[in-house]
Amino acid sequence: MKKPHQSLSFKIILTVLIGTILSNLVIGALVIRGSSTALQNMMYEDLQHSVNAVAKDMNLNNERDVRMLQTLAMIPQIRDDNISLYDKYQIVHASQTLDKNYIDVSILDLEGNGYIKDGTETANFAAYPYFQQAVKGNLYITDPFIEKDTKAVIMVYAYPVRDFNNKISNVVFCTVNGFKLSDLCMEHPMANNRKPYVISAATKITLANEDHWKVAVEDLAEIERQNQGTPLGTHLTQMLSGETGHDIYSDNGKMWMAAWERIPNTTWIAACSVPFADFQERLSTLIQGIIIAFIIMTILSLSIVTYVIRYSIKPLRQLKKAITQISSQNADLTTRLKVSAQDEVGDVVSGFNGFTEKLHNIIRQIKQSKEGLDNAGNQMGTITEDTSSAISEIIANIDSVNSQILNQSASVDETAGAVNEIASNITSLEKMIDSQSSGVVMASTAVEEMISNIASVNQSVAKMAQSFEELEHNVETGSSKQQDVNDKIEQIKAQSEMLQDANTAISTIAEQTNLLAMNAAIEAAHAGESGKGFSVVADEIRKLSETSGEQSKTIGVQLGKIRDSIEQVVTASIESRESFKEVTNKIRKTDELVRQIKGAMEEQQQGSKQISDALHSMNDSTVEVKNASTEMSEGNNQILQEVQNLQNATATMKDSIAEMSIGAKKINATGEALGDISQIMKESINKISNEIDLFKV
Repeated sequence: MKKPHQSLSFKIILTVLIGTILSNLVIGALVIRGSSTALQNMMYEDLQHSVNAVAKDMNLNNERDVRMLQTLAMIPQIRDDNISLYDKYQIVHASQTLDKNYIDVSILDLEGNGYIKDGTETANFAAYPYFQQAVKGNLYITDPFIEKDTKAVIMVYAYPVRDFNNKISNVVFCTVNGFKLSDLCMEHPMANNRKPYVISAATKITLANEDHWKVAVEDLAEIERQNQGTPLGTHLTQMLSGETGHDIYSDNGKMWMAAWERIPNTTWIAACSVPFADFQERLSTLIQGIIIAFIIMTILSLSIVTYVIRYSIKPLRQLKKAITQISSQNADLTTRLKVSAQDEVGDVVSGFNGFTEKLHNIIRQIKQSKEGLDNAGNQMGTITEDTSSAISEIIANIDSVNSQILNQSASVDETAGAVNEIASNITSLEKMIDSQSSGVVMASTAVEEMISNIASVNQSVAKMAQSFEELEHNVETGSSKQQDVNDKIEQIKAQSEMLQDANTAISTIAEQTNLLAMNAAIEAAHAGESGKGFSVVADEIRKLSETSGEQSKTIGVQLGKIRDSIEQVVTASIESRESFKEVTNKIRKTDELVRQIKGAMEEQQQGSKQISDALHSMNDSTVEVKNASTEMSEGNNQILQEVQNLQNATATMKDSIAEMSIGAKKINATGEALGDISQIMKESINKISNEIDLFKV
């Protein structure tokens, strides 16, 4: 099944579109991921900044309120024990106007008594922790709590007052609005109006929150217990540990990011939690923008790429059109494409123009040759027709001549019969003489051939004799070299015997040395301690002697084997020398026989020459007899010869006419075949011409 046609531009555009989409998707994913990470980091930094700002503000607030109490505690009138508690109250109570969140500023004696309500009433604060801690000389800041009588949320700063003897004489304290911390938190909101809050790591109670009802009421310890083992419970445990930190947790399937920081000199924790949805909203906006930009860039890039590709492959379309025109019925080879692109497409178009130019030149030359072929085909057809007509006329003339010759041949045959009857006797005599002459000639020829064969045999025998002489010389040379080898082998045998004698002497010396070593060892043993060194030397000499003896035995065995081998070689050499002598004798005897054959063949050649001479003489006599017989029948022979010549000429003419008739018929058949071939060739030339004419050059 043929696949549907798809254009190159469609494939390229589709590829670019897919590549653009994939690249944009990858870039978008990377941007979204990077943006998500960046937004998360920004949110974390914002959390840290907000929490840190709350912690700083609360620390500054505490320091300011504490400095205010410290300043009051350093006033001389406050430190003076001679001034009444009421007068001191009037002095410190005037500081209430310094901050709108101050509910009351008062002073207590060591029993916890003091004035309230602008000095109109007294009350005892001995049971309150802040008084108890201040009396001990400590600065004390309470968490926001609910006042029993008024049910208001307050917090208290208490500081001891020392007299001039540095003894604690009073306690100054400041009652502050308990929602002041919440107001400070509200001054540092996060995105989407997320507010920080403050909790106590000691009591695990909420101290500041945008929801005032939670202040001094919300028990985070209970929430922690209820969510124990969950991400929220783990988060509360980390935050209530009192250490600065941050984490990410989930609450009811919703992800949160939290950061907290401990406020200096307190057990308070400034914290803030932000859901991931806050920065995901920003991320959603970013994603929407990326998608819109992705769509716009894809459309824009696709449009640009489509335009560029269509413009770039425009020469290819022109090339396709030109190739289609060339492959169609009207093959215009004069078509040339304009090369406008300096790229691979331009190279293809240039290559097409070059190919078309070369094809154009080839077809033009073929067209020029086609005209010559047409003329040749027409001439060949005309010549074939003329030849066929001429051959037909020749065949008709041959048939006419053949009829006349047949009539003449019948008359000649009748005349020849009569003449043959007259000359029959003469012919018989002539045959007898011819038979004798032929026998002599054949004998003479056989003798001459025999003489020639005898000469050839003599030449072969002479060459054989020469070869035998050379062979005899080579055998003598080989025998001489064999004698030299025998002499060398005898020398090696004598040297081997000398080595055997030397080895025997070495063996004898080794035995004597061994005996001497044994005697030396015995003498050394007799000498005792003084002969130990000589005993060692004697032992070494004995070992050397034993080694030499063993080596001598080994050498003797090897020399024995060598001697046996030499004797075998000597025996073989002697046999070889005898063989050379026998061969020499045989060659000499054969040479003598060849020479005898050569002499006999020379004698046979002389006898054959004598026989040949005798046959030549007999042949001469036979020729004289034949000549006489010829003279006797000369007249009859002349008549018979003339008749025979006429008869032969008639037969020859008859045969020639028959052969001419056969040849003419063959020529006629060949002419017809040539006409058919000429017709086929003309048709082929016409077909080629029609195909070539399709090209426009």
